Amino acid sequence: MSDLGVLCVLPTVSVFVLAMITRKTTLSLVIGCLFASVLLSGPRFGVTFVEAIYGVMRSDLWIWVILVCGFFGSLVFLFEKSGGIFGFDKLMSRICKGRRSTLFTTWVLGLMLFVDDWLSILTNGNAMKRMADKHGVPREMLAYTCNTLASSACVIIPISTWGVFMISQLVSTGIATSGDGMSVFFSTLKYMIYPFIALLFSLLYGLGIIPVFGPMKRAFAGAAERARTAGTVETAGNAADNADSTEAAEEAPAEENGSGTSERKTSSPLNFIIPIIVVITVSLITGEILYGALVALVVCGVMYIPQRLMKITDYLGGIVKGFGTMLPVFFIMTSAFMLRDLNDLMDMPDYVIGVVSKGVPAWILPAISFVIVFLMGITAANFWGICAIAFPVIIPIAQAVGGDLLLSAGAIISATAASSQMCFFGSEAALTCQTTEVENVQYFRTAGTLMIPQIVLCTILYIVIGYTVT
Repeated sequence: MSDLGVLCVLPTVSVFVLAMITRKTTLSLVIGCLFASVLLSGPRFGVTFVEAIYGVMRSDLWIWVILVCGFFGSLVFLFEKSGGIFGFDKLMSRICKGRRSTLFTTWVLGLMLFVDDWLSILTNGNAMKRMADKHGVPREMLAYTCNTLASSACVIIPISTWGVFMISQLVSTGIATSGDGMSVFFSTLKYMIYPFIALLFSLLYGLGIIPVFGPMKRAFAGAAERARTAGTVETAGNAADNADSTEAAEEAPAEENGSGTSERKTSSPLNFIIPIIVVITVSLITGEILYGALVALVVCGVMYIPQRLMKITDYLGGIVKGFGTMLPVFFIMTSAFMLRDLNDLMDMPDYVIGVVSKGVPAWILPAISFVIVFLMGITAANFWGICAIAFPVIIPIAQAVGGDLLLSAGAIISATAASSQMCFFGSEAALTCQTTEVENVQYFRTAGTLMIPQIVLCTILYIVIGYTVT
C-alpha cells in the first residue's frame, strides 16, 4: 500500500498540464509516468519505469489491444487499396448532401454499430471522413460524433461488450444474481442518464438545432476556409502528425492510368460493406472483435484477389503496411496503460474514491458518484478498471445510507461512458483521433467543450432524481 496521500494525483495532473502546453500527448504521458516512478521509488525511478513497461507489454490486454488495432489498420488499408471504401463514398454521396445529412448519417451508423465501441469508431470514422471532407464538416466534429455514439450506444445495449461488462458488475456486487442480470440491467437503464443525453446532444449538434460553440465553432470556420482554398478540411497540424499514415493511405489506392499518371481506384461498395458485415457478425457470434477482424481480412483476400483488384503480394503487403499505420496509437495506449498501472501502485483510485465518498448523504450520493468516477476515469484513462473499483466501494456506501442501488449503479455506468469520451489519451479517443486524423489535444479542446453541457446537465439530473427517490 502506498502512503503518498494527495501526492498520488500529481502525475496525472501533470499529464493534462503538459498536454495543453506542448500539444504532445505521448510525450506528456511519458513524463507523467516518470513523475509517478519518482514518487514511488525515488532514485530508483528508472527501475520502476522499466518494470512498468515490461508489465504492460506482458499483459494479455496490451497484446489484445495491439492485435485488434493493428488488424483494423490492415483492414482500412485494404479497403483503400481495393477501392471499396471509395465506392462506398459514392454510394453515401447519394445520402449525404450537406453537413447536416453527413452528421446525421454518422449518427445513425453509430447506433447501428452497437456491438463494440472500437468497432464503431474504426468503422464509422473511416466510412464517413471523406464525406465529412466533401461537405466541410471538420474532422474534430466527426471525431466527437463517432466517439460519442460509440460508448453511448454500446453501454445501453446488453448484448454489446459494454453491456456484458456492466451486467457482470451488477452481479459481482450483489445488485443482481447471475440468473437475473439482464433484467436488472434493463431496470438500471432508466438511470443511465449520460448515454441518453450524449446521444441526444450529438444529434442536436449535428442537425444544427443546438449550435456548436467555442473551439468547435472555430473548427467549423477553419474547415470551411480550408475546403474553399485547399480542397481539404484536414488541419496543417494534423497533416504533419499523421504524415506517415497519410502517405501510406495515399499510396495504397493509387494506380497508373494509360497516361502514366496516378488516380484513385474505385470499386464496388460491396468490397467495403461485406467485410464490415463479416466483422460485426463474427464479433457477435464469438463475442470477440479480434476474431471478426481476422475473418474479415481473409474475406478481403477472397474477394479482392479474384477481382484482380490486387495481387496476392499486394494483399499480404497491405496487411503489414496497414498494421504499421496504427503505430501512433500503440505508443499512446502503451503510455496510458503504464500510467494506469503506476496510478494503481500509488493507490490513487482507492484514495480519491475513499476520501470523497465518506459521509455523503444518500440523496447526493448518485451525483457525487457520477462526478468522482467521471474524473477518476479521465485521470486514470482506465474506464472499465475504475468502474470495477467504484462498484464495490460505492454500492456498499449506498446500502449503508439507504440510497437507491440501481440509481447509484446507473451513475457509475454513466460516468464510465462519459470519461471514455472525454479522456483524450484513453483508448477510445486515441482510436478516434487516429481514424479521423485529429490531434488528441485538439480533440479534447473541441469535443470536450461540447461535452461540458452534457456533464453539467447529467449531474443536475442525478441531484434531482436522488432527492426525489431517496
